[in-house]
Order: sequence, then C-alpha cells, then structure tokens
Amino acid sequence: SSSIKIYITNLSKLHKYVNNTYDNEIENLNFIYDKKKIDKFLEKKALKTKANYYTNIITLYNYVLDIEKKEDPKIQKLYYDFEKQKQAYNYEIKQNTKKREHSIQKQEKVIDLKTFTIFLRKLKPDNFQAFIMFYLLLHYPYRNEIANIKIKSLENYKENYNTLEKRKSKPKGDRNIIYQDPQNETIIIIRNDYKTYSTYGEIITKITREKEHKLYKYLNHWITSRGTADYLFSRKDGKSEEPFDGVGLSAYLGYNSRKYLDVKLTTASIFKIVLANFQGDPYETIQYIEEKGKQRGTSVNTLLDFYVYKTKKNVDLSELSD
Repeated sequence: SSSIKIYITNLSKLHKYVNNTYDNEIENLNFIYDKKKIDKFLEKKALKTKANYYTNIITLYNYVLDIEKKEDPKIQKLYYDFEKQKQAYNYEIKQNTKKREHSIQKQEKVIDLKTFTIFLRKLKPDNFQAFIMFYLLLHYPYRNEIANIKIKSLENYKENYNTLEKRKSKPKGDRNIIYQDPQNETIIIIRNDYKTYSTYGEIITKITREKEHKLYKYLNHWITSRGTADYLFSRKDGKSEEPFDGVGLSAYLGYNSRKYLDVKLTTASIFKIVLANFQGDPYETIQYIEEKGKQRGTSVNTLLDFYVYKTKKNVDLSELSD
C-alpha cells in the first residue's frame, strides 16, 4: 500500500543521512540509535513530517525491544525519548489545528437563519436596496454577479435578448439581466456571466407571484422605483448610476450586516446560513442541495465539502413579515 511505501522511503532517506551513504539497502538498525543526527535531519521539516518520522522510528524500536528482546537501558531510554518527543509533536499539531479552526470560525461567524431574519426586519426600513439584495440572496445563492444584473424592459428583452444566441453575442457586462413579464406575473433573471459559466452555461431564474409572493412583490417595487437605471443595484444605496465591482459589493454587504450584527456577511456565508437551515431526511437534503447547486452553478460535492454545516434549529422563511 501507499503507507508502506512512504514508511520504507522515509526510513531509507533517514538511513542514508545518518550513515552518510547512497546505498538503499538497510543492513542493520544501528542508525535509529543516533538521535542527534536524526534530529539534525528533521530540524527544518514540518511538524507533521517530524511526527511521521518519529512514528516510523518508534515502530522499529518496538521491533528491537519486543521481537529481538534487547534489554539495553540505553536503547530503552532512546525509545522513551522518541516516544515523548512524538507526543509533544502531536500535541503541537492538535493545538495548531484548534487555532486554525478557531480562526476560521472567528472570521466566518456563521449565524442562524432566525438571527438573519431579525436582521432583515431591522434593515428593511433603513436601507431598502440593501434589504432587497440580502433578501434575494436568501432565496437564490448568487455570487458577486448579483452586482452587475441589468434591468431590461419586456420590449427590450423581446427585441434584443429573447434567444440564447442574441444573449451570448452581448458584451460581457450585458449578459446578466432581469426583466418583468406582468401578464404572467413573473420576474426573470438570466445569468450568462458568472464564475462557473463555462461549466454550467446559462442559468435562468423565474420568480412568480404565485410561488414567491414576497420576493416578487419586493423586486417589483424596487425595479419600478429604479426608473431608467441600468442596474438592479448600484452604489450609494441605489442613488448612483455606478454599479458595484466585486470588492465594492463585498464591502457593501459587510458594512450593512455589521451595522446590525457582529458579523460581516458575504454571498457565501448567506448561502451557508440557508443550507444549514434546511431540515429533511438524507434523500430530501441531497435533493435540496442539488437544487441550490443548479441555481448557483456549483456541484453537489463542492457544496458538501465547503458550504454545508450543521445547525440545531430551522426557521420558516415566512417568519419575515411584510
């Protein structure tokens, strides 16, 4: 197996260094008794590498003491020294892992959906653009492309964007669009410029008044209030014609979340909150993750590896009152 190969390779390297030889053949185990040279060989290596070498060496000491039945006090002392040092390395590795995990938790500070819902209630009367942005991200896991969605009239859509060929021919900054279809009480978002477009292609989101009443109502109100503005969202809380770039969007989300929470939210952390809230059996959970992956343009495996974490409680989205 690969672990045996690594074991043999490590011992061979150590044998060559201690004995100052290029010979791969290990004729005896005397090299494991030269602790000074072993420590010199390992001094600049990573902690995990040191711990692995010490584990290999201790395996040989166990063979010498248990199989060959050597009772030399010097060998026994070396064995205990190596064992003690290995434990010290493993302890340091665990402490470093804990520090990294704590650092990640501190940076991310993922909140539950109930806290996020209360935050939205407070944000809504103060900054409607920020509220709409967070509310849309609550329902659809967009990345930074949410910053460059352009508003199109239904007439403009029918004339210039009503086929995939037409949409793909547009310049990069004009490939994410939103338009309203009042007759069918539907708002459509079409994305052809996002991080994983080359893998997943065009993604179309249909928000209907029947199925997503509140989101439809809020978006309809916001789009109408935008008048002749090009972009769904823009700087200065929507008062500017200038759109966000990626850095600007992150700063905007972070600023508006930290005003009410001790948390700097991002598009990714909002998505994690949504996934953590879902409650169902394993089959239902995978179905839900697949659906969200299609909406975002992300594989199920990626979501399971980097976005899904556990939470004890879930909250009905309908808790967010008008």
